[in-house]
Amino acid sequence: MVKRIACPSCGASLKIEEGKSGANCCYCGSQIVYSQAKEVVSSGATQDELTAVSFMNSLIIEVKGQRASIADLWDSIMNNKNYGEVELFKFYKNYSKRILFCLNIYKKLSPEVKYEVGDFICAQMNSIINFRVKHALFYSEELDELKVYREKLKYEYGSIGFFDFKKKLLHKKKLDRVAARESIIIYHDAMYALSKIVKDFDNRKVVLQEEYDATPKTAFARRKALKDKINGLEKAKKYEMDRLCIAGKTKEYNKYVKKYNINPVDMLKEEAGIIDEPIQTTSTQKAVTKAAKKVESQPVVEKINYNELSLNDLLTKLEGSLNILAKGAVQSEINNCKEIGNALAQQGGLDNTARVYLSAITMSINMMFQNSNPTIMKAMITNTTPNIKMQINNLRGCLK
Repeated sequence: MVKRIACPSCGASLKIEEGKSGANCCYCGSQIVYSQAKEVVSSGATQDELTAVSFMNSLIIEVKGQRASIADLWDSIMNNKNYGEVELFKFYKNYSKRILFCLNIYKKLSPEVKYEVGDFICAQMNSIINFRVKHALFYSEELDELKVYREKLKYEYGSIGFFDFKKKLLHKKKLDRVAARESIIIYHDAMYALSKIVKDFDNRKVVLQEEYDATPKTAFARRKALKDKINGLEKAKKYEMDRLCIAGKTKEYNKYVKKYNINPVDMLKEEAGIIDEPIQTTSTQKAVTKAAKKVESQPVVEKINYNELSLNDLLTKLEGSLNILAKGAVQSEINNCKEIGNALAQQGGLDNTARVYLSAITMSINMMFQNSNPTIMKAMITNTTPNIKMQINNLRGCLK
């Protein structure tokens, strides 16, 4: 027999089978002991109303000893003229785990429940969702766990005796391994954020570009205004991309890949599809694809068997291919670059250091073409090419 009980923490009405000792609240996550919970007696309130009340209770958090609603606090920060996005970032970071918990519930609410909750709460929750999408903010529970573990190791390290060198060395190695895992998570999150930024700005740019192309050439003022908006979007995109500090995160990532001889291909499989999201195809993108196909239709002068080339020749061919892709990512050159990458992956007879650099190059090539959308691929090529060229120089240094 199924009975309804009230969650002691948030008041949610929950179904539970009679005879079970307990359960977890699906709204606030707290553990419920069946014998201690009160049975819900019908009060005439609809299930939607009870669900709405439970959701409202889940929004409550403690700030400096006082209970407050996430929605109220978000609205206060958003509309305070003395605050900016820095304060929103700070609030989101401090309460990200709780905020995401509430957002996950909110997304599952029916329209009827959202009506019961009220326009104000819905507006604030949608504002938080838009803020997350705009700034590509993604919470990693593993990073939180690693942070706790790192602090524990630091505390233990401080309590080790001065002459216990063996134990101190062991803890140092553990701390370095934690840093390695953190850098890998941060790197992949940054690459995912990069794809979101490119998608957002390029989709907005396409709309303006279409309007610009449709504007008569005699409408000088209108065309200039649209051109300024397009250039402004490009500058804003560059600022957001620079804010991710991809170069520094890539350097840290490569450092640990080399140090611990990590196989990057395995990590790519682990993150497979993370940026492969459907993006609306616009008429401009179709035109780009059509133009690319036109270029591809031209006869190929020479078909090179890259497996017959030496490692040094392959690296030279790769540099040439990257220079071509920087000007325009047509499918024929993409296929050419992939073939070079496959040939590089087959190279043998290298020492461990050279093998690490070679693996970094092939991994980066795979990453460039992981998403087939032209705008994302273009951004990946632009941001990954400098790193590939740096690894090529490192590899050549090992071969001398």
